[in-house]
Amino acid sequence: PPAGLPPAAAVAGLGLFTVSSKKRGEFIADYTGQLIRDTAPRTPYAVAWSHGRVIDSNSTQDAVGRYANVCRQANKRRGQCRGNNTKIARDFPRNKITLRASQRLNAGDEVFAAYGTTYRV
Repeated sequence: PPAGLPPAAAVAGLGLFTVSSKKRGEFIADYTGQLIRDTAPRTPYAVAWSHGRVIDSNSTQDAVGRYANVCRQANKRRGQCRGNNTKIARDFPRNKITLRASQRLNAGDEVFAAYGTTYRV
């Protein structure tokens, strides 16, 4: 992991890190994938799209946004993150979700997405 991250982050698995600084509201990455019915078998990378449908990025390797983790309270207590620093935005005309910085990020910062209740595992 980039310098300055706590040791716990080194064993947390996959993550998404910035390569350059980002201002609040700036684009970070796309979260794309196959639009499927929510009744399909559960996949590890699905975000609610609209009533009864999800974007499943498990079907593609191009959706780097899927590697953004969620900073949960338990992670904060363990010092693994300070909070979510990214928000998702649905782009209905282009059938994709984008991740945008919700605060300033420095190069090398891990991206933590505020998926809310739209994310499932």
